[in-house]
Amino acid sequence: MPGAALDGHISEQFTATEYELTLTSMNGTSVIYSDDATLTVSNPDAADILRLNPAFVEDGVLQVSALPTGNNVDYDFESGIIKANAYTTALGDPTFTDMDYKTFVDNGGDTQNSKDFANWDWIENGELHVNKWIEGSNVPANQQHMYKVRKIRAQYPLFYNENNKITFDFEVVVKSQVYSDDPTQVITFDNDKLVAVYGGADGSNKVDIKNAVKSAVFALGSDKGKSYTLFATKAGDITAMGYAYGITDNLTTAVSSVNYMLDANNMLIELAVKDMNYLGYSGEDILAAQTGEEKFYLKEADYLKLWNSVKNQAYFEVAGNYYALKDAAAANKDADYTWFIAYATQIKFQTQKDIVVGTTTEKPADNRIVSVAIKAVDKNYAAKFIENINDFGGNLNLNAFDGNSVITVKDQLEEGVSETSTVDMQLIVKDIWNKTMYVPFKLTVKTTK
Repeated sequence: MPGAALDGHISEQFTATEYELTLTSMNGTSVIYSDDATLTVSNPDAADILRLNPAFVEDGVLQVSALPTGNNVDYDFESGIIKANAYTTALGDPTFTDMDYKTFVDNGGDTQNSKDFANWDWIENGELHVNKWIEGSNVPANQQHMYKVRKIRAQYPLFYNENNKITFDFEVVVKSQVYSDDPTQVITFDNDKLVAVYGGADGSNKVDIKNAVKSAVFALGSDKGKSYTLFATKAGDITAMGYAYGITDNLTTAVSSVNYMLDANNMLIELAVKDMNYLGYSGEDILAAQTGEEKFYLKEADYLKLWNSVKNQAYFEVAGNYYALKDAAAANKDADYTWFIAYATQIKFQTQKDIVVGTTTEKPADNRIVSVAIKAVDKNYAAKFIENINDFGGNLNLNAFDGNSVITVKDQLEEGVSETSTVDMQLIVKDIWNKTMYVPFKLTVKTTK
């Protein structure tokens, strides 16, 4: 039967070139037709079958943010390069070349002594292998790798033929997942919680920076935009103010032999019409109150009914005669508590501070955070306003529980200082890539709330 063959070849063994062929048609041992021909073999364009993962590309450059190991960042490019579906099995394992280094060597660069940025091979054992960020102003250019763009070449064998490779050139930059050139975009503050009052006796003279941070999100990588734990939490007691809700001595006044509860100003406490049925008032009394014909006030017996409905509930922690709320969220869902607290908050009960209502477990910061510190930008100026100024030199790591996150302002303003002033501060965040980010914020200090 007539036929044609390319002896000793299969398609995977061809390379991109021209082949001179002789086409012969035979019938048995007789040549029927024979002629010369040219066979041109071409590879697909790299751009048609390979592309950078758009999730990790910015301005056409592949953004690498792999976690460091020791002092280095290693990356195998697996997640950074996408193959077209038709070629997922047609491409063999790639080899990578640092083209900046190759060009430096090819042009006779001094590989032994030069500090030129190109004089360092970023590819080791088939992967990207670079230094973490190195602090300092005199770091040799060829040792400072992060935040510098590098030219890389990937070569993939087609059909696993090492003699026929397709070349894909691209650029790469290595960055931190935490650090941002614009820190205010990744760490934000609630400005209302950055206000302190001179000599505020109710705690308004203090600002806890941990509570003032509204959000902290990753700047880069697969977790870009996701929140993370910026501050470590030390194990300790959860405390709350306790109230002697069960002691009504000296909190009542007698009217026609009936004891009525007094508010903080020693005035009677008017009942809300909606509560009167719950407290057992008659329909006639409720009608009189609703029409404005008569007013009704909280009796001691009414209050004790409210108190007895809640005093044994699980949301209270008891310390002697004092009751402190353990879980406000749970309590607010309880109808009895809602009725009780509406009146109890109007009465000036005896109090006891710092009743232990629970404990916290130690919680580390995200493992990509090395340290967090607070710094007053101008320490001498800030000292006019901040009492504990020595806590804010930027060298105390809050996550090692060395520093203090609570800023306490002075009892009174100094002479020549405005009644409302702002103090420039920084949150200093260091990450495992050895990058340090300075996040600015302003403390506002006032004479009144």
